[in-house]
Amino acid sequence: LFFQRDNTWYKESKGFVDYVTTCQHYLQQGHPVVDIAVFTGEGMPSRSLTPDRLVSILPGIFGKERVLSEQKRLENVGLPMEESPVGVSHSAGILDMKNWVNALHGYKYDSINKDALLHQGTIADGRIIMPGGVSYRILVLPGKTKMDPDFQGYSSEVQAKIDECRKAGVLVIDHPYTYTDFSKYGLNPDVILPPDIAWAHRSTDNKEIYFIANQKDSARYITAQFRDNNRINLYLEPYESKFIIIPKKSQLRVVNLQEEGLGKSVKCDFHSWKMNFYNLSKVLKSDTLFDWTTSLNSKICYYSGSVCYSTVFKYEKKATRIHLNLGQVHDIAHVYLNGVDCGIAWMAPYEVDITKAIHRGENILDIVVTNTWRNALLGAEQGRAPFEGIWTNSEYRMKGNKLLPAGLLGPVSLKE
Repeated sequence: LFFQRDNTWYKESKGFVDYVTTCQHYLQQGHPVVDIAVFTGEGMPSRSLTPDRLVSILPGIFGKERVLSEQKRLENVGLPMEESPVGVSHSAGILDMKNWVNALHGYKYDSINKDALLHQGTIADGRIIMPGGVSYRILVLPGKTKMDPDFQGYSSEVQAKIDECRKAGVLVIDHPYTYTDFSKYGLNPDVILPPDIAWAHRSTDNKEIYFIANQKDSARYITAQFRDNNRINLYLEPYESKFIIIPKKSQLRVVNLQEEGLGKSVKCDFHSWKMNFYNLSKVLKSDTLFDWTTSLNSKICYYSGSVCYSTVFKYEKKATRIHLNLGQVHDIAHVYLNGVDCGIAWMAPYEVDITKAIHRGENILDIVVTNTWRNALLGAEQGRAPFEGIWTNSEYRMKGNKLLPAGLLGPVSLKE
């Protein structure tokens, strides 16, 4: 991702930046909760181990399906190939981390090297405690790895530290662990989630902070079961994330957070749209919303940049809380109602709160919609640049010549 002032959506990036800022605010509080320390060995170079390197030592935790899929991937029968990114071919069996979301089914691990094991960690209460607060209940010793195929055992100082860990009650795993969890050692999964839900956990003096993220392009109802027996039911939009903050010693037990935004639609007529294509200095009028790429005008078909959609609608009720739902948007929308900035919608469900701006009678709605550079760059490549000044310092590559959907497609509606 190139994130700089030449992005078409740079002026509308505040929504994304605010999201990142919020994530950083919570995910830097307290300390991470990680149950497993994986020792990377004493050889050089010393590198963190990706989860595929741990399947053989923790087969029960990864599960039978993962063990079989890894066996098939590594056999690489027929030498299957794939293209990624465009123009680059490589083995289809290469590790793809998007296929390893929550691979340890509710447990997290860190890789630690020799220095961390010997000099940074202290051992107390059956845990390896590191500066900053993170502590590990389990120490995994993979032994012979691809990075250390000649492994014959550990040095005397490392072996002494391992023995100290065992004696102090740390669970040391140096042979394949076949159980599906660590509950027999008093350590249930930190959180139990459906497949394709990513998560992180931070702990402070007075609260537990969980970050939950849907990795699918579809809305989902899920249940999150936490180690402290709290259970929360959630509704997640495609790729949506949520923070769940649980006060310590809470008695929540079961909480329903399955709202799909505001549910009741309000009858309202949105029509007679005026569309101002900023980069073309061109204004269109239409009673319907359409994908720019369907236009017979090549300058609109290949357009990249911002377009302001303007209309007037009537609202005759007293608003207590009301949202504007934009339906389909490609790709970012900045909403202004009666001159009031109501926020940026940059992901599903493309909905903003307009309570502070709406009033009875006529309301003036302006929606600035911005797509990416893709369509204009493709047009420029084919000699159909929608406007002057489009260039790149290398060939722009994306699979095929298909244009990406662009603009506000709707339907636009009010919800209360």
